[in-house]
Amino acid sequence: MLKYQVAAKLLTQGELVALPTDTVYGIAAKADDISSVEKLFTLKKRPKFNPLTICLSDVEDLFNFLENENDLANVLAKRFWPGALTIVTLVKKEKVHPLIRAGSDYCGFRIADSDPLRVLIKEVGPIVLPSANISGNQPLIAPSEIKKIFPGLFVIEGKCNRSSVPSTVIKVDNGITVLREGKITRLMLDEALK
Repeated sequence: MLKYQVAAKLLTQGELVALPTDTVYGIAAKADDISSVEKLFTLKKRPKFNPLTICLSDVEDLFNFLENENDLANVLAKRFWPGALTIVTLVKKEKVHPLIRAGSDYCGFRIADSDPLRVLIKEVGPIVLPSANISGNQPLIAPSEIKKIFPGLFVIEGKCNRSSVPSTVIKVDNGITVLREGKITRLMLDEALK
């Protein structure tokens, strides 16, 4: 657990950290530290029009960000989190920097199915955690690959539970729009809302 304590310290100091998730390796920055988020965009060569997802530790944290009460988001978050579901929904603009949401009124949220990651987020606060890669390239799943591509980046060694099936991304307004169907199917979503 010492490596996660080091990661927490680095994140609170504005540094970036690579760590395993329930899918692939990600590179983390604190979501409320916009200079770190800018560093992340630069490191990954990520276009500014490509929004980031905010990773949370608890379902209740989601509602601090929402513009309106959202019963659909509430039901789906409680049913599928932690897990392979990203919920994109309308947010309070002052709660999420425009760079993270790419100027949109919406932002994506997720709770990864990883106990160490959730403990880290509980300690440092919400983070952004895009895949560890140069934007447009394949996500990396081995620490040795990450160290080669991003020398000097602190990397927590571990295993990813990479599945050939990606996470599901949905937009939640008055209804649900599936933006990418993955591990959680439309049928599963519909069943949860019955």
